[in-house]
Amino acid sequence: MKKAAILLLVACILGFNFFAPVMAEESKEPAGLEITVLVDNNALIGKMLLSEPALSMLMKDGDKTILFDTGYSDATLKNADALGYDLTKVDAIALSHGHFDHTVGLFYLAKYMRDHHIDKKIDLICHPDTFLPKDANGDFFGNILNEATLSQYFNIIKTSEPYQLTDNLTWLGEIERTFDFEEYTPTSKIFKDDEWVDDYLSEDTAIAYTNDEGVAVITGCSHAGICNIVDYAKKITGQENVFDVIGGFHLLNPSEERMQATLDYFKELGVESIAPCHCVDLQARMTLNESIPVREIGTGCVIELP
Repeated sequence: MKKAAILLLVACILGFNFFAPVMAEESKEPAGLEITVLVDNNALIGKMLLSEPALSMLMKDGDKTILFDTGYSDATLKNADALGYDLTKVDAIALSHGHFDHTVGLFYLAKYMRDHHIDKKIDLICHPDTFLPKDANGDFFGNILNEATLSQYFNIIKTSEPYQLTDNLTWLGEIERTFDFEEYTPTSKIFKDDEWVDDYLSEDTAIAYTNDEGVAVITGCSHAGICNIVDYAKKITGQENVFDVIGGFHLLNPSEERMQATLDYFKELGVESIAPCHCVDLQARMTLNESIPVREIGTGCVIELP
């Protein structure tokens, strides 16, 4: 006992604290959800990261890491590396839909895995229509790797139903579309059942994050309609309170009717602030910001949710 007391006294005199690491570990609080925007149309000043008109987000929920969409070049991979993230170690990749600006990054990730002899297969969650060929007036509009090639690097999980990524993160699956003002007009074709047909993007989906406050919705492009998506997230999670909406709202030169109806929906929703990005034009953001505070978001942005 006398020896231990002497050692403790010496430690105090020298400024050592043997108990600090243990106490810090014991007092460590759950971090909630951390979202890092790996790729967006805009980059935050000072981050020195690549940007492109596409989207990719990295989500850390406890000990699980989910990659949501992959951009359309190697920018996602390069930005992740610059920020100290190894995308080959993510627990799963979840796709919002099959358009090239959300899926082509898979090619560069697969190439990296091949070049570095990484044998691990990453779970890849997507709708059954995600990798079907897409065409917009003769222009390529989908993913550049076919499913057979992708399956060499990813464990492809195809479903139109909600899929539980973590205890708190739910990939929503096919979205119910109920609002007339968000009716989707096809602008491209999809090769399905041996013929080219209008692509209504029934695959378009999002991710819901739930906690004690309610639900936050993280979207890719919202071709299904941002209001449809939020309503469906509430239904699937059983949460009435929506405390955040982050991602693409697909408000690119929207009609006056659609813009006003969307604004009315968000006012009634009662969300304190939102973070629209990617496929939301400046005028739409300014209009939203008249009633609901719009937060800055872009490549390099880190969002922490409780």
